[in-house]
Amino acid sequence: MTECYPFLIPTLCRYEHFKELIESLQQSDYIKFIDLFIALDYPKNETHIDGYNKIKEYIEKGLEGFHKVKVFYRKTNYGPCKNYLDAVDYIFERYDNLILSEDDNIFSPAFLKFIIDGFIKYKDEPRVIGICGFSHPANWKNDGFDCLYSSTNISAWGYGIWKNKMCIPSNKRQYIENVLKDKKKTRKIRCCSKFIYYNLVSSFGKEEDEIGGDTAACIAMIVEDKVCVLPRISLVRNMGWDGSGVNCVNINLEKFPNYSQLPIYEEDCYPFTISDDLSMNEDNMKAIDDLYLPIYFPSKIRILALDFLTIVYRILGYKKSMILRKIVVNLKRRFLK
Repeated sequence: MTECYPFLIPTLCRYEHFKELIESLQQSDYIKFIDLFIALDYPKNETHIDGYNKIKEYIEKGLEGFHKVKVFYRKTNYGPCKNYLDAVDYIFERYDNLILSEDDNIFSPAFLKFIIDGFIKYKDEPRVIGICGFSHPANWKNDGFDCLYSSTNISAWGYGIWKNKMCIPSNKRQYIENVLKDKKKTRKIRCCSKFIYYNLVSSFGKEEDEIGGDTAACIAMIVEDKVCVLPRISLVRNMGWDGSGVNCVNINLEKFPNYSQLPIYEEDCYPFTISDDLSMNEDNMKAIDDLYLPIYFPSKIRILALDFLTIVYRILGYKKSMILRKIVVNLKRRFLK
């Protein structure tokens, strides 16, 4: 193998997490095929400075084993979104694919080989838009394959994508509005996954930066008949549920699986046995619903309200529905005082 693959890690100040991530990658012989890109954002406030300086010093001592290391040292604070997107744009001007990870993951020794094998196997398969290293602790059906296809599962916890097969809409808010207007599309999403369907409806009226990229990607994958490949046994353990990041603040962690203790595949070569017909087992498609519906949508009243919102949206249209939504939100705040 002579081709090298870009691997992007956006980070800011979580030194311990970042160091553990790098050390886990260094357990793989495949790092010699990795061009590592680190987008180091500038501290926004004083609480970031110590961790930022530690990461900077750690990088400048040298990260051994990689084919190449390039660091984007931001001169001002870009924020998570801009820091990530600017780096992605730079990389896609020079490469056809990209491996991405948040800075709080620990990888199996088999992770890099799994992603690279997926890049090679599915390069010319238009339906496969990503190779995910993380696998949710769902009750996957054992159908004789070590990997599976899914339109309801894409995770930023270590995944590979192609430049010409991106599935995250450039304007997430507009895309969701258009999907909600289309009965056929919303029915298709609901039949495929109630969890993704209720995420779709819950995204109505949110600002662009409030809509998760993984949510938008799953919606688009179902609508456009795209899939991701993921391992039955996870190749990634996420350590960020300690309140140190921007996504796990003010949430009840007791409701969720203990991701930081999730078993991962420990060998250096994951068996890439998978069906070649891109079929998706219906039981596995519903496995995400069984895992996450009770966590994110435990209230039957809320589910009924979201179903009602879909009907209202179709009857009134976007502008009138937004006015009604604002009235309801204001009344709710007034009565809860």
